[in-house]
Amino acid sequence: MHVTVDVDLAVAEADEDNNTRAVSVLTALDSDRDGVVDGEETRAGTDPRQADSDGDGLGDADELRTHGTDPLRPDTDEDGLSDPHELAAGTDPLSGASVFEILRMGWTPGPNGTLTLEWSSVAGKRYTVERSVTGVNGPYVPVASGIVATPPVNVYTETVAPGSASSFYRVRVES
Repeated sequence: MHVTVDVDLAVAEADEDNNTRAVSVLTALDSDRDGVVDGEETRAGTDPRQADSDGDGLGDADELRTHGTDPLRPDTDEDGLSDPHELAAGTDPLSGASVFEILRMGWTPGPNGTLTLEWSSVAGKRYTVERSVTGVNGPYVPVASGIVATPPVNVYTETVAPGSASSFYRVRVES
């Protein structure tokens, strides 16, 4: 077997019957050890010395080979949520239309008013609803957790006593 390395550090293997030596050569040509050889990184425009060229928390190899996301842009679909956050939420990092968001917040007045939150949900996920009485920057405390997804929309309802402080709510995807 012999291996040819061109000027871009791309590797061509002449004898595919012996992969043991080719693997050790490929590993040696992967400067950042991210699983993407330097020549492939050069062609993709990524940095062969950094395992995560865009710094979003997903390695270049995962972006290129597993998720199909752009390893040079932290938010491939430019919808405001980074690729790893979209993957955690179960949304599609390649589609700006696939987002995790609160869709509606409603209030029903009465002796004990009712707050209703609706958010986009994805099968297999669980959610926590959190509340802050000090402002949008928190701190937030969980008011309900372990909420099982009911795609495409989850609904949370809470009774609010008269005279309660104004509150801010958010929904988190549980890990």
